[in-house]
Amino acid sequence: MADKRIELNGEEILKTLSPLRRRYAVYKIIRKVINGLVTLGVIACFVGPFLLFKYEIVSGDTRLYFMGFMAIDFVLIGFRFACGKLCDKAKRKYADTYKQLISRPVLDSCFDNAQFEPDAGYPREEFRASGLLPIHAGHTYTSEDLITGTYKGVAFRRADIRITHESGGKHKTTVVDADGRLLEVAFHKEIRESIRIVKEPKAIRLFSEDVLVETEDMDFNQKFNVYARDKHSAFYFLTPPVIEYFKQMYDRDDAIYITFNGEKLYFLISGHGGIFEPPYREFDIWDEVRKCKSELEEIREIIEDMQLDVVARQEEMLKDS
Repeated sequence: MADKRIELNGEEILKTLSPLRRRYAVYKIIRKVINGLVTLGVIACFVGPFLLFKYEIVSGDTRLYFMGFMAIDFVLIGFRFACGKLCDKAKRKYADTYKQLISRPVLDSCFDNAQFEPDAGYPREEFRASGLLPIHAGHTYTSEDLITGTYKGVAFRRADIRITHESGGKHKTTVVDADGRLLEVAFHKEIRESIRIVKEPKAIRLFSEDVLVETEDMDFNQKFNVYARDKHSAFYFLTPPVIEYFKQMYDRDDAIYITFNGEKLYFLISGHGGIFEPPYREFDIWDEVRKCKSELEEIREIIEDMQLDVVARQEEMLKDS
């Protein structure tokens, strides 16, 4: 399927985006200045009265001067809070406008029935059901930039995913379990068994009945462990094109998790930032278009290289006959 032509008025888009980007940059500078003043204010709150009295610059009740410095510091903290909210709001407005004016037209040019919801994400419970990674009540799960559509008859969903948890005792630290892109694609073969393809030797099995499956491809066996209830289903699923593509994915980036639930394939490519992130400097519209299309190529590549589009066409032909 050839890309549809993208109709963009680059000059008008820049006229809209440039003021929003500059506003965010100004708020960001102001926030840094206020943060510096707050830090100095805290130091002055404790050191100031001591120096004033030591060098006999002032006299009287020390507490009055201490309270004066505290009042100034509270005012600065209030300014920092207000400026931080304005800064975050300006950043969000700029990012949302960028996605509306550039990302949506690019999506429409690459896929059929494309929908883009920047504020929506992949539901937590559906992610848990995919079996990609175990998440519990203690995990923080966020998702945004949900994309849905079809490519060559294959339906997909894609979203940015971030999963973290707190680790340690008294001095807790935030551990990032995943920060990447989730892709769900329809799989049209008649397989009803769940299959998990993982790179960790100690990975948790989806079910207690799962068995370790070894293929005839020794290189693949070294890169991945395959768990399934039924070996025959795993072999039916792991065709030579599928095995070859999984190996290519691993060679490019081994921070990848793959599962199949009988109807859909799930890929979590961890360690990658979000798609459609706007630049915070001067930029060329058509460079951004090329960047967005390059990031979306991952979806089309998976569908084509795994021959999912061929399977979809065969299924349609069987329905029609």
